[in-house]
Amino acid sequence: MSDNINEFQAPAWTLEDAYGSFTDERFLKRVDASRDIVDSLRMTLQEDCNEKNLTAHIEEYQKAFEIISSLESFWRCFSSMDTSNPDSAQTLSSIQAVKVKLENCAQILFKELAALDPSNTLWEDTRLRPWKFITEERRNSWREKIPPKERALLQQQALQDFYPLGTEFAKKNAAYRNGL
Repeated sequence: MSDNINEFQAPAWTLEDAYGSFTDERFLKRVDASRDIVDSLRMTLQEDCNEKNLTAHIEEYQKAFEIISSLESFWRCFSSMDTSNPDSAQTLSSIQAVKVKLENCAQILFKELAALDPSNTLWEDTRLRPWKFITEERRNSWREKIPPKERALLQQQALQDFYPLGTEFAKKNAAYRNGL
């Protein structure tokens, strides 16, 4: 083993088993799939959100949430590997736009869930049972006390200003840490 610290090579990540890059067909298909699920869920919720089909809606919400979380995680990992990637900000912006739409769906879903009586037999359904705690947490959250109109305005502001600004800060911070 060499005593020269400059010869030390840290292990490098490989993300090929996930999506590879922001332009990888697998990644783009997942972004499109998340957008399709969220758009479909939004339409369905506007047309018919009631106790009868709440479990099916929650399952669709969960599927979209998992995909979006996976895409965000990949974005963080890939962006930390290549802080100068020109597609980074645009990619995060498109993911965040879908995430905001999903949050709008969540508002409708959790309003319906919160309206369920705690003794309702739906809470015994294994697909819905884990959501009881989350529903209580959301009900008691300060965010839920913001009127819907103001909440929508804040979400739009986050998409236009906060998320892009956060991305720029992360890129500058990473470049600084890497001595660029």
